[in-house]
Amino acid sequence: MLLRSDYFTSYSYTPVTLPSLEIELGQDSNLVVSIDAGQSFVPLGETAFEQLVGYLGAPVGFARKLRKAGRGHVLSYLHKQLAQTVGEANYLAVVHPTEGVVGLSEKQNLFYLGEEARELDKKIEEWLSSPTCPFSLKSYRAEEGEVRYLFYFKETAVVPEDSGSSWAWGYELRYSLWGKEPASFHVALERKTSQSLTYIPVSKYHYPLNYDANVNHRIDSVFTFLNAAPEPHWKELGRLVQRLRREQASLAEVKKVRKKLTSFLKDQEGDNSESKQRVDSALDWKNIEEAYGLKELDEKPSLQWFKRASTPVNLFDLYCLLSQEVTYAPNSVSSDVREKLLTLAGELLCDKPDLEDFPPRIDWGQRHFEQKTQLDHAHV
Repeated sequence: MLLRSDYFTSYSYTPVTLPSLEIELGQDSNLVVSIDAGQSFVPLGETAFEQLVGYLGAPVGFARKLRKAGRGHVLSYLHKQLAQTVGEANYLAVVHPTEGVVGLSEKQNLFYLGEEARELDKKIEEWLSSPTCPFSLKSYRAEEGEVRYLFYFKETAVVPEDSGSSWAWGYELRYSLWGKEPASFHVALERKTSQSLTYIPVSKYHYPLNYDANVNHRIDSVFTFLNAAPEPHWKELGRLVQRLRREQASLAEVKKVRKKLTSFLKDQEGDNSESKQRVDSALDWKNIEEAYGLKELDEKPSLQWFKRASTPVNLFDLYCLLSQEVTYAPNSVSSDVREKLLTLAGELLCDKPDLEDFPPRIDWGQRHFEQKTQLDHAHV
């Protein structure tokens, strides 16, 4: 097997109806839940709490504030909401033997469960060993209920015209044992010169796998997708790269990347000073601050102001900085943070640049003066 067998089999799944849930305060004032009347209470994890609140129809942000304000507040609120719910046993509580209820999901969102997930992992390993398999396995991991397998095509590296480097591409299979998201494939790119990754968030490059009640069909659907003709062929990759090369990054784009990198790239002690210094140097940030007088501005400009402000940073260089910094970030950076930042790199690659097709600034007074001068000369 690729992943540890006990990672999958340590979870159990119990069908529940929301009104049947019993929620109380534990000895340490944390929320505990009994998913079956008369059974013992176990901790209610943060993810399961947020999923429950979502199913009850409340904004997750509101519930977080309520929970932070006091356990009694959120407990009263949950009791009130649960008393008003009706429904069949169309949810699954995901229970870990020591951590309690770690997830609460609609049945169709839990695409692979327990032994089924273990069987899928085993079949992926067997499939990769076949000489006809078109993929190599770049990476695989499982943590906090999230399972990821990153596949790259062996023979389809692309070298877009004038892109400056070759790229490999493939798919990442993602699913959640805790029911946070249905199983799906996401397109991933690797720039070969730096081996930096990018996740493409565009919806047309996102391939969800439909739920099927048949266990074998759910497993087979993975290989049906992987064995199909690869799409897209990335014929437009050269166009995307060239668009970034010919555009300067806006101040809004630079600020966003700078903020994300300096906020998340920290060492084992939680210090970000080294990464901040490196990123600021690459972005020529001090020069940008001084040029726009950002520290002396009495009133914060609008987002459109930042989007219209140019910088000396080429947009392709900004994209490369982001993808490379995240790819080679310290091990202390969580996989969830890496995923978000690599998706941000994909947004930079695929989105329309802020300064593209920006109309020229015209000095109408100067233009009228030049027109009048030309007219005067014509009458001489």
